[in-house]
Amino acid sequence: MKEELLKAKAGDREAQARLLQEAYPIVYGYLQKLTLNRQLAEDLTHEAMIRGLERLSQFRGECKFSTWLVKIATNLYRDELRRQKRRERLGFAPKRQPDPTLGAWVFAALKELSPNLRAPVLLKYYCDLTYEEMADLLEVPVGTVKSRLHYAHRRLLELLEGEEENG
Repeated sequence: MKEELLKAKAGDREAQARLLQEAYPIVYGYLQKLTLNRQLAEDLTHEAMIRGLERLSQFRGECKFSTWLVKIATNLYRDELRRQKRRERLGFAPKRQPDPTLGAWVFAALKELSPNLRAPVLLKYYCDLTYEEMADLLEVPVGTVKSRLHYAHRRLLELLEGEEENG
C-alpha cells in the first residue's frame, strides 16, 4: 500500500484510482449510516474523494488512507449540517428526511441518535477505529468519544428493549 500511495502522490492516475476505489465503499457506507440519506451520502462521498485527491500531498500516512478520507467526509457532513440549519432558519429548505429504503430497526435506532452520538458508534463498529483515531477524526478529546459512546450505547439499549416489548 505504501508503494501505491507514493505512486499516487507522484501523480500516477491509476494508483490514485486504486486508492479511491479501495476507500470508496468504506467512506460511502459510513456516510450512508451517518446521514441516513442515500443521495446525501453519495454527494458527500464524491466530494470527499475529490478533496482527498486535491489534498493527497497533505496525507502523512499516520492512519489508513480510508480513515483520512472518513475524516474529510465527517467534516463535509458537519459543514452540510451547518448549511442546512442556516437554510432552515431562513425558511429556505425543509428538513431532510431519512431515506426510507434503508429500512431495518438498526437504521431506525441510529436515526434516534444525534449525529454527535451516531458518528462515534459508526466509527467504532463500522470503521473499527481506536478511541484515539476517533478523537482525532472528530476533533474532540478521547474522554468525549468514550462519553458519547456510553450515552449512545445506553440509548440504543433502551430502543432495543422497547422494540422487544413491542415485537
